[in-house]
Amino acid sequence: METFQKPRSGFFVFLGVLSFIGNGLALFFNGITLLFIETIQEFMREGDVKEMMEDIFGEVVFQPEEWELIGNTMAAAPILSTIKLVAAVGSIIGVYMLFKGKSQGFLWYLTAQLIELVLPILIVDKMGLPILGFAITCLFLAVYYVESKRLSVIEQQ
Repeated sequence: METFQKPRSGFFVFLGVLSFIGNGLALFFNGITLLFIETIQEFMREGDVKEMMEDIFGEVVFQPEEWELIGNTMAAAPILSTIKLVAAVGSIIGVYMLFKGKSQGFLWYLTAQLIELVLPILIVDKMGLPILGFAITCLFLAVYYVESKRLSVIEQQ
């Protein structure tokens, strides 16, 4: 007897495509960052970046406490880029598994997103939770959770 399988929602497919594009770009940019981090850090140390930014924009762009966060982030850039690179790979694997009909893909995606959101906060002093990033991640997780539940029902049949 043939069982009826509810097709994927268009919204799931749309977010899945966005996940592949976004995480592909994350792989690319974090890979580039890792390749050139020493040059970037040296530029930040030697050049007077504050003055250069003020010359370009004609005003104070960052407050003193923001410069401290920028310095902390640049110091931690190698580990942050590595974390984001690994998280992007985990996210891609998770979404791919969901597309292939494996409900465990949700756990891969969830783990990767938690790593990407939480570890930078723990590593960089004074870094907060990115509210927009958190909201978008929650949206993706909700849709992927619903898809994983749909797949769990199919796998049990």
